[in-house]
Formats: sequence, C-alpha cells, structure tokens
Amino acid sequence: MAELTKIFTGMEKGPEAIQSNFDLMNAQYTADTGWVKVALENATGDVFIRKIGKHVMMRGSFKTTVTSSVTNQLALVDSLPDEFKSTTAYSPIIELAGPWDPRYIIVQVACSSGKIAQIGGAQGTTVEVEAIRWEVD
Repeated sequence: MAELTKIFTGMEKGPEAIQSNFDLMNAQYTADTGWVKVALENATGDVFIRKIGKHVMMRGSFKTTVTSSVTNQLALVDSLPDEFKSTTAYSPIIELAGPWDPRYIIVQVACSSGKIAQIGGAQGTTVEVEAIRWEVD
C-alpha cells in the first residue's frame, strides 16, 4: 500500500499533500502493464497477461504439442514475471469442457509461483483462454 501523507487542519501546503495522496492512490490502482505475451512450453500460440492495479487477466489461445491427463499435468508456462505473481495459491479453475467429455481440459494458474498448467487434453488440442483472472498483493 502506498505511504500516504497525514492531512490535518492548518497544515502547510495541505492541497499539495492531498494531491500527492491522490496521485499515489491512482498509481497503485490504475497502473496498467498493457498486454504482455507469455512464453509457452509444450504448446504453440499466443497467450497474454495484463495487470491493471491489482487485477491480473489472461487471454489468448494455444495448441498443445503433447498430451496431458489428470496424472500427467502439462506445464504451459514455467514462471510468470514477478509483478504478475500473488501469495494466493491458485487462480480459479477454468474448465473448458465437462469431466464427462473426452475433450475435458482444465487450465489453472499457480499464482504464487507463476506456473500455468493444463490438465487433460490430447496433443494438438486448441484451447481458447479468456476468463482467467486473479489479484496480486
């Protein structure tokens, strides 16, 4: 959290201190990295992440180059840059088909380590990712 200046009645340069506090808060909550391309492993395609303030989003599509399963998870990204990591253990699980479906795939981000994994899916499966979001500390 930004270190804010305490405001009190009669303080010298009070309006400047207030503006400085607003600027610090705006920088913390509205800073935008823009879309950053993620280097993929075991897949080809374009996956991007973006951080606005404390909120991180991931989108894109990729095609797996190997098969994965529940017992053989597929590492898609070994580690994200530090600014996209969080102390939260995992992002919400994104299920791209139900477990009864032979195309069953789960994509999940380990937010603290920055690893992205896929569970399930045959080699050559194309995966569209639009809804993975998490917060950084």
